[in-house]
Amino acid sequence: MRKLSMRDEYGSCSSSVVDSIEGRLGIRFPADYREFLYEMNGGYLEQENDSFYDAVGHIDQLPVDVMELYGVGAGERASELVDTIKLYRNRIPDCMIPVGSDSFGNQICLVTTQEDFGKIYLWIHDEVGQGQHDSLVYLISNSFTDFVDGLTEYRD
Repeated sequence: MRKLSMRDEYGSCSSSVVDSIEGRLGIRFPADYREFLYEMNGGYLEQENDSFYDAVGHIDQLPVDVMELYGVGAGERASELVDTIKLYRNRIPDCMIPVGSDSFGNQICLVTTQEDFGKIYLWIHDEVGQGQHDSLVYLISNSFTDFVDGLTEYRD
């Protein structure tokens, strides 16, 4: 997985912290996402020159911009991964956790269950039905590594 150039990187995270989070949440992260947390631990991808990162997946041929990837213990300046997971519990499908967001507040989600384990989806927050199973999600990438490696700078 390539190293991203982020405006505010949150710094590395230890394996013991990641293990603790997985234990508290009762989930297991894919190996590539764990590696991302160890090395980069999230940050803002929105560029200062009015460009943004475009994910591999597209909805109706429009770019899926990626503004932030959440970090562990990121402090006041950022969205903390565990707090964000708790915030969206019972809103996004049970098999997913939010790991980032686009500029519209839609969540970039990682599947943490057997079926589709490790795949990345975009959850559209304003297109939800009555329950979590009515949520609209769109596949972006088959793995976190493919997602990160496929991010490209996009200019309007």
